[in-house]
Amino acid sequence: MRVKTAVARGVTAAVQRMPRALTSPLAASVGALLWAGFDRRVANENLERVYPDWPSRRRRRVAFRSYGRMARSLVEFLHTPKYSEAEILERVRLENEGALETALAGGRGAILLSGHFGNWEWLARRVAAAGHPFAVLFKEPGDPVLAERLRQTRAAAGIEQIDHDDMRAAARWLRAGRVLGIVMDQEPRRVAEGVIAPLFGQPTMTHTGPFRLARMADAPLLTFFCRATGQGRYHARLELLEASESTDMESAVAEDAARFNARLEAAVRRDPEHWMWMYKRWARLDRRSRARPTSR
Repeated sequence: MRVKTAVARGVTAAVQRMPRALTSPLAASVGALLWAGFDRRVANENLERVYPDWPSRRRRRVAFRSYGRMARSLVEFLHTPKYSEAEILERVRLENEGALETALAGGRGAILLSGHFGNWEWLARRVAAAGHPFAVLFKEPGDPVLAERLRQTRAAAGIEQIDHDDMRAAARWLRAGRVLGIVMDQEPRRVAEGVIAPLFGQPTMTHTGPFRLARMADAPLLTFFCRATGQGRYHARLELLEASESTDMESAVAEDAARFNARLEAAVRRDPEHWMWMYKRWARLDRRSRARPTSR
């Protein structure tokens, strides 16, 4: 077993056994563990790419706090079954919730798009707690023990999982008038699954699957991003993402991807510590750039 897998198993099991009253000290400990265990250069390089004019000390501070924010979200997620639906409804304020009701009134379900920003897992729990059948598109981790632990934690919160490659199952879920959540700010595994769209002024490989799915199921798209407002308290605003009117599929999904990236960028620029900077967001395009032969 890989060391990181063994550590992840141990940490998740230990956190789930701890009382939720220890969330803050646990988050601090897990954050320090993540800071020590991950390659911090990735976060620093990403921040330098996006904020080249910031002093290095400021970028390091945001990187460190980003690890702490991710740790807190992880601990809160693992403690999710210890919170009642009423508590989640009170702790996660969802502004413009009527936009979701309006979208669902069409009878074709709704796709909610977010990123690895704040406590994205509690956003799903918040929508489910309001009485909406909710599923997430999910890629299982390689370790089956961790995968089952994640599935059980989500199931306890009333959240289903649909394999990220099973678009037919996702379309059926939407056509039943239900809600599907997708966290889509990572690189596609295959070039054919994405387009290059701007993000922070950078050409960025961006998933197109959610936009193709929306057209397949005739489902509306909305965005929301979960920012912290206090200890264990969050705020998000639902906003309709207008679909491109282009009749050409490839042009349409490229425009949709650019519009989503603009929403994500606005959220991150407002609260940069909330985003997962330690992910290699521009890895494929960077490799392609390095491999390109220089002209003579």
